[in-house]
Amino acid sequence: MQNDMWSQFMNFQGPAMQTMMATYMEQSRKMLNQMQDQLKTQTRSLFTSIPLPGFPSDAGKQTRDAEK
Repeated sequence: MQNDMWSQFMNFQGPAMQTMMATYMEQSRKMLNQMQDQLKTQTRSLFTSIPLPGFPSDAGKQTRDAEK
């Protein structure tokens, strides 16, 4: 009797676990993409506000963009 109940329980758990893991993976992928976008935005903001020798400043880019 216990083996039959255990197999019924496990048969039910399989599809539920697959659905749960698929949802978890999708949410994790979205969160990772959001974090990467946020890091990219913050990095651009940081490095465009610091003048580095040999690299054009953000102000020059804005002037060129305004001329177009």
